[in-house]
Parts: sequence; structure tokens; C-alpha cells
Amino acid sequence: MQIKKVKCGKIMDSRGIPTIEISVMTLNGTFTASSPSGTSVGKYESAAFSHKGIDASIFLLNSLQDEIRKISFVKFGDLEKLENMIRSYDDTTNYRKLGANVLYALEAAILKATAGGENMELWELLAEGKKPKFPFPVGNCIGGSLHSKLLFKPDFQEFLFIPRSDEFFENVFINSRAYKLAEQKLLLMDKTFSRKVTYESAWETSLESEQILKIMKEVSKELEKQFEAKVDLGIDIAASSFSNNGKYKYKDKTLGSEGQIEYIKKLIKEYGIDYVEDAFSDDDFASFTKLKDSTGCMIVGDDLTATHFDRVKQAISTNAISGLIVKPNQNGSLLQMKKIIDLAESSGIKTIISHRSGETMDTTIADMAVGWHLDYIKTGIKGREREAKLKRIIEIEKGV
Repeated sequence: MQIKKVKCGKIMDSRGIPTIEISVMTLNGTFTASSPSGTSVGKYESAAFSHKGIDASIFLLNSLQDEIRKISFVKFGDLEKLENMIRSYDDTTNYRKLGANVLYALEAAILKATAGGENMELWELLAEGKKPKFPFPVGNCIGGSLHSKLLFKPDFQEFLFIPRSDEFFENVFINSRAYKLAEQKLLLMDKTFSRKVTYESAWETSLESEQILKIMKEVSKELEKQFEAKVDLGIDIAASSFSNNGKYKYKDKTLGSEGQIEYIKKLIKEYGIDYVEDAFSDDDFASFTKLKDSTGCMIVGDDLTATHFDRVKQAISTNAISGLIVKPNQNGSLLQMKKIIDLAESSGIKTIISHRSGETMDTTIADMAVGWHLDYIKTGIKGREREAKLKRIIEIEKGV
């Protein structure tokens, strides 16, 4: 596949904040991708855009058009030629000149064009001859912390349902029912509840975290009885958002690392939680390890690992995680992300590809989840940008 032209411009993400959209034009058509951005951004993530701003990123990419057109693409590994060229213009460790969002959107658009040139769907190009595998959807139902716009809100960032039916379509339907049941219970328990939603279209509430977990447990039991399928519960604590100097500052208490470990263990046991993400600050590998060693719950790293190989390697070597969030724009390089996924899988770590709070209609991560055999895909349950990813996987499931 030979590129004829690259078009780069700005669009608004789901929060109304500018992000990047890139179109790659070939003899087979025009192939477009866009990059999301996060609200809760880990300090180890690559820079989203140039340190001079998004317009500087666009200017730099446009100046590289002639270099990009010299490269031919047939398979995923051909991105190495692109990245080597990019590195001759941006040799910073975190893409401070070009921006990780720009590199990711460019590579995603090129992969779509490459698949089109080979008369394949994107997931087929990524699968390299393997059969598709469908992930479990991790559905963000109720939100708090930095994702909520309310003044009074839960300390934890996300409250998650993870249905485990054999079919992806049924799991999406179960999460949709969970969303409705949670709404009904919030109307009864939260007198201030007004059906407003977070940046990720999860319900906003003024209830405290444990009140929400009680609701989630009730909903899970009702759904398991109705659908005869296990419905796991999860929380994204996003502890870095309320930690400082090793202390975790809740509205009603302040805990040290040991106190945080005991508190999370208590919640896991009391509410039957199966998935805990970012329970500690993004440098506290030791506490992640202690929690993982003392519970059968999946302990997941996001801010801890930030989709960067060295941090993932450290988390694995210290036995700190049993699950790993991967977000393409946390790194920028899809070659690096695939290397991270392969490392996680060879180490027995569950992989979760994730959306961001500021999303677009792009569905690349859905094809990645299926083609690369990721264990989970984390999205919202509602919201057009979230549902687009789920619908794409359902479309693939129906097609095969």
C-alpha cells in the first residue's frame, strides 16, 4: 500500500476539547482515524501533543508528508519504517515534539489503509491469520472523582460491571440492563440524583463509594439470576487523584499505604469485588504487590504502568499486577503497545484495552481487542462514542 496524501486536522472529542483526526488517502480510498484524550492522565504517559500545542503537532506532521509517502505498507510490522523516520524528527522520550495522540492516529489510519489495500478488515490484518477472539466488556456504570462534574461525589472514579456470558452481544445487553437497574436504585437512594452523567456517560451521584458498591452488588445478583451468567464487579479507584506523600485522603479519613491495603481488602471481601484498578499511587509498586498477594481479586495497573514497556516490566517483575490496562495514546507507538501486550500475555497477565474520557467515534481499539486476542475491552455502557466500539465488536462477531 502506497500513501498518496495525509490530511491532518482538529475535531472535538466527547468533552468538547480539540483532538486530532488524520486521513490517509490511497488508490483504494480514504481511511480515517482519530485519537482520544484522558481527563485523569498519569504522570508517566507520553505527551498528547507537542509541548507547543496541537497546532504545532499538525504543522510538524504536515511537513513530513513527503517522507511518509516514500514508505510502503503491507503488514503491521511495516510501522517500524514509519517510526524510524518519525524518530529522526522527534527523538524525545515521550513525543514532546509530535505528540503521542498524533502518532497513534497516524498509525491507526495507516493500518486501516493497509487492511483496505489487502482487502481485509482491520482486525484480520492485526490477527495475522489467527481466528478472532472476543473480549469481555468492562462497563463503566457509575462514576466519581475526576470524571464527575458534581461538587459532592464518590472518591472512587469508576464502578464497573463485567458480564461473563459466552457471547459478546449478550454481555453488552447485560451491561445495558445493569445501567438501567442502577439508575432505578440511584433514584431511590440518592435524593439529589438527576440523571446527569460523567465524561464517560456513567451515572453521576452524590452517594459515597460504599453506598454505590451496595447498589452494584444488588444489581449483579439480580442480573445473574435473570441471565444465568456471572456478572463480576469492578472498581477503578484512581488513587493517584487523592493521594499525596503516601497518604490517601478520603472525605472522611486519611490512610497510609497499609491502611489503604486493609481498606481495599475489606471492600473486596464485603462486596465480592473481582477487579480493582489503580488502588494505589502510581509509584507504589510495593503496595500493589502486597494487595495482589493477599487476595484472589484481579489487581490492575493503569497509571502505574501507563502503557510503557519499562514500567510494565517492573510491575510484572515485582508481581504487582494480574491485569494490565493498555491505552494506545498513552504511548503513541503501536509497535511498543503490541510488544507490551505480548509481554503481558507471556507472563500470564490479563490484558484490558481501554477508552479515554475524551473519546471520538473511532473504533480502532475494538479491532485491536479482537485481532490481538485481548481479554477485556473497557468502555462506557452508554454514550455514542462508547457504544461505537461495542457495536463494532458485535458487527465482527456477527460476521464470523
